[in-house]
Amino acid sequence: MQRYFLKPLPAGEPPHNELVAHAVRLRERCAESDSSILIRTADIDGGGRLRIGVGATLVRHSDPGSEVKETHAKAAGLLTALESDRRSGFGDHPDVSAALARRNDTIAGFWLADGTDRNHPDSVLAGRTALVIDAEDTFTYMLDQQLRALGLEVTVRRYDEPYRLDAHDLVVMGPGPGDPRDTGHPKIAHLNAATDQLLAGGQPFLAVCLSHQVLSARLGFPLRRRDVPNQGVQKEIDLFGDRERVGFYNAFAAWSDEDKADCEGIGLVEISRSLDTGEVHALRGPHFSSLQFHAESLLTQDGSRILRDAMTRILAEPAYSRRK
Repeated sequence: MQRYFLKPLPAGEPPHNELVAHAVRLRERCAESDSSILIRTADIDGGGRLRIGVGATLVRHSDPGSEVKETHAKAAGLLTALESDRRSGFGDHPDVSAALARRNDTIAGFWLADGTDRNHPDSVLAGRTALVIDAEDTFTYMLDQQLRALGLEVTVRRYDEPYRLDAHDLVVMGPGPGDPRDTGHPKIAHLNAATDQLLAGGQPFLAVCLSHQVLSARLGFPLRRRDVPNQGVQKEIDLFGDRERVGFYNAFAAWSDEDKADCEGIGLVEISRSLDTGEVHALRGPHFSSLQFHAESLLTQDGSRILRDAMTRILAEPAYSRRK
């Protein structure tokens, strides 16, 4: 499947004397590499002139001074690699190695493992089929990888592509950008319609981030814009009695003052929420689960287990057995 992330420059855009985008392609696979990325790169012209372009990603809670230091470090690292005639041994010092290793203590081991070491098929999930609805978020393809590692046969479809919900054992309504309250937007309208169909049919499904917000609204929970958006923020939460480190990326959230709700036409819904603010972290219903955080994120320490537990629970629900 091919995706295009670059758009033509608009009419009237002034000419550039440099490339405005790069692309790199993985031509063949080997045991050591499974993706390709442009990072710490330089342009060298035919005359040997070197140009290093560096920058930083600015989000709402970025610290400008730290971002400037980061760009200096990026350029310095590449220059050092090009100019040095010997390898520095500082990075091999045990204290440095230990400090670097500690930085990985609270992130997802799934993404640090080799490809084959990620595969842990679950006896309940292996061989089942899952449809993942892409709501315009590349996190969808990280979900795809984690679901396959659990033994599921995965199909990914954009929200505006043809698909059949009832042709799969399990549906994952994926994350994406957008205001879940804007029901007039084609994507939000589509997610609402698909969620209603899943709720009415009793089909097992998982909703993530934006789709979790859409589901929450359909169940009657109020949605609000957060005062400060979460942009790659790791938090430790109580997830139905378990302490979990998870990654949030959301400008909107659902709220609840209770840990349970009797939703009309659905039944009892359990609520994982912040006791301080009432912000909803996750929901568990008769044949569905939903997560405000991204279980597939590097910032969610044990995301694979969280996904496995959520999906095995909903596949075991009586509503699924009756549908089959």
